[in-house]
Amino acid sequence: MFQNNPTQHPKKSMKNKTFLITGGTTGIGLATARLLASEGAKVIITGRNPETLAAAKRELPGAIVLKSDSSSLEESLALGAEVKKHAEKLDGAFA
Repeated sequence: MFQNNPTQHPKKSMKNKTFLITGGTTGIGLATARLLASEGAKVIITGRNPETLAAAKRELPGAIVLKSDSSSLEESLALGAEVKKHAEKLDGAFA
């Protein structure tokens, strides 16, 4: 398929892949969540602002949106248990 351009690689499918995106309710985190979701991935996004959490939930209806403050050790530790409720494993994380 890519015989004329050896630097080009076929795109890997994101279907059946699960990604955790901390800070995924705004900016580059949200853009990453949009991209992965559009390619068929299951995305779990976190944030701490109630307004941006709600907006992300509306924009990405298939996403799992969790309230978590990554600057809090207690909340970060609790996040692992919460993620396990939604996914057996993660294929990637974006922080």
